[in-house]
Amino acid sequence: MEISYIEPGDTASLDALYDVYIAAFDHDVPRGMSLSRDQVHVEYERGWPMREVRHYLLRDGNGAAVAGGSISLFRNTNTESAGLDIVTDPGHRRKGYGTAVYEHLLGVARAEGRGHLLAGTHAPLNDADDGHDDAGRLFAEKLGFDLALTVVNRVFAVDSLSPEREAELFDRADAKASADYELRTWTGPAPEELQEGLARIDSSIMAEVPLGDIDLEPAKIDVDQRKYTNETRRLGGYDHVQTVAIHRGTGDLVANTVLLADRERPLAYQGITIVNPGHRGHRLGQWLKIANLRALKETKPHVAEVYTDNADVNAHMNAINEAMGFRPLDLALEYQKKLS
Repeated sequence: MEISYIEPGDTASLDALYDVYIAAFDHDVPRGMSLSRDQVHVEYERGWPMREVRHYLLRDGNGAAVAGGSISLFRNTNTESAGLDIVTDPGHRRKGYGTAVYEHLLGVARAEGRGHLLAGTHAPLNDADDGHDDAGRLFAEKLGFDLALTVVNRVFAVDSLSPEREAELFDRADAKASADYELRTWTGPAPEELQEGLARIDSSIMAEVPLGDIDLEPAKIDVDQRKYTNETRRLGGYDHVQTVAIHRGTGDLVANTVLLADRERPLAYQGITIVNPGHRGHRLGQWLKIANLRALKETKPHVAEVYTDNADVNAHMNAINEAMGFRPLDLALEYQKKLS
């Protein structure tokens, strides 16, 4: 077998890695929302402001691409940590390929001075879910990773929420929030006058959302980093549909939600919904999500399903999602390992 680093611009090798990824995803996560090929290519060519990502491909003795992986090296903050992602074609498992990729990535992490490893995988909701492969969990535990956070993946059929129920949820929140707050909604890049406020609230995400036992520090995000990240998503085939709440008394941006709508597939991903701690208790989360859903239906009528995920301990946001009609699909398990 041979493991090689994929240089940015090596589209053939990246395509081969993507083929392995999609085969593994379709086998392990039969009801999930996969990354698109365009997204993978654009992300790797452009890179990210806060981390360096390196992809690797494993070919067997016959030259066939059968496994691969990536390592994310965080910049500026969490510089002792690295994120690992390993995929093996389902038809070539239990031959040592995944372990070989892990050992290679482990060597890269050590060479870069990273002593804290992070990795994630999917798992079934329960033992009775025989339509879901549990190989990732077993592999992580075999390698000595400790479970740090359990996340519930959910899906929502856009046409499943009746107009009456939608109006009920919105009006209930509107009655609580509209006297002190106003909504701003847009598609595409954010208005320039809101960029600073969005950077501030994005910088608070890791300090506010439940991370379980994951050992990471909050990272400060500036306007240029936000713009670069969002442009990468746009080039990768995703359009932003975004709603924020502005406090009438101060003009401060205090809550944010965003949907990433795939331009080619009838799918969207519900990204983070966050409310400044000093402005909670006004139903802002529900208010924003229903307003943003309405904008999605108006501007992206091809989208039929919305995917999202939340920590299982995030009771408030899970309750909002359940009220809207999101239903559980499977679990995302987040693992970490401290190297000696």
